[in-house]
Amino acid sequence: MLADLKRLSWDCFLLSLTFFVLASAPAALIWYGVTRRMGAGLSFWQAWRLSLIGFFWNNLIPGGVAGDAVRVWEVHKYNLTYAKGAASVFIERWSALAALIITSWLAWFMADPIFALIEQHEKALPILPMLEGFSVKWSFLAVIVLMIALFCLGSILLFSQHLWQNLRLRLLSRFSLGSSLEEFTQACALIKNNWTGFVTAVLINLLAPLLEAAAVYIIFYKICPQNLPFIYFLIFIPIFRVMLHLPVSANGIGTQEAAFALYWGSVGMALEPVLASSLLIHAVKLIICILGALLYYQKPQK
Repeated sequence: MLADLKRLSWDCFLLSLTFFVLASAPAALIWYGVTRRMGAGLSFWQAWRLSLIGFFWNNLIPGGVAGDAVRVWEVHKYNLTYAKGAASVFIERWSALAALIITSWLAWFMADPIFALIEQHEKALPILPMLEGFSVKWSFLAVIVLMIALFCLGSILLFSQHLWQNLRLRLLSRFSLGSSLEEFTQACALIKNNWTGFVTAVLINLLAPLLEAAAVYIIFYKICPQNLPFIYFLIFIPIFRVMLHLPVSANGIGTQEAAFALYWGSVGMALEPVLASSLLIHAVKLIICILGALLYYQKPQK
């Protein structure tokens, strides 16, 4: 593994880091547009800065939502109420969920030959005996269907005025972070009143996995002797994004290694360079986290 780690040159490491940072720009651009429509005096740079700060907190605390609360708190300094701030983050996150569903669905269809390799690999060499009979292909499809169901149910609860009021109020109170529910729902109506804008936001969010796939590909290309086609990375990245959103570890440590060992090992890649690549990806994300922490101390410019 040490020999594999040394294969990555500094210029490739910095190039991968650049792509990972750029992968955070689509979400920042969407959030910037939403906050501007709500009347916040927020520049795109400040929106990106707060997004990177949120990235720090999201990866520090399992679950990936701590940074959202920080963004709501910070955007209040730009003449946006807490309710509207919570709504702006919710809209950006909702568009990201829709984009994740689309990319995961496409990845599931494209990955059919790879799923067959994974199932053959598990039969020949079970990675975890307690998961005997576990199907990666159909389990991942079940997760996609669950995400679709949650998206539809959440949309109904958000915009319905009569259905399941108790459940609706409990759900909205969580997303509104204790602010005014009425103001929060009125601000979230931006989705309902501007569907073209929401669809545009979803399409912009599709750029994030593309940039992230490029960042991961650069590291794997230098570390792993088997040079897989870039299409494999486009397929796997949405799958990894779903797995890393599970609140089972901080910053995906452990979860990412297990996912990489299963998926990349199943297509013939040796375990040592795969784990070395995973460690380097953690290093890149750690640098982005540090960048987010340092940007927290930059004086806000209105």
